[in-house]
Amino acid sequence: MSSIFKSIDHYQLASPKNTEDQSRKFFTEILMFKEVNKPRSLRSNGGLWFESGSIDQNSYRYGG
Repeated sequence: MSSIFKSIDHYQLASPKNTEDQSRKFFTEILMFKEVNKPRSLRSNGGLWFESGSIDQNSYRYGG
């Protein structure tokens, strides 16, 4: 059985707590993604959202 991906709509990555600045720099300056605002109801969870064309990427922190 073979699969062929035609596009990526969304993916999520976890990053260590307190690394939002590093994530922001990587996604905006290196990959040239645009940071977008998270819905107000999810902002207290931390993390960042980015997009590039039709791809949405969510970066959430993990750890206590």
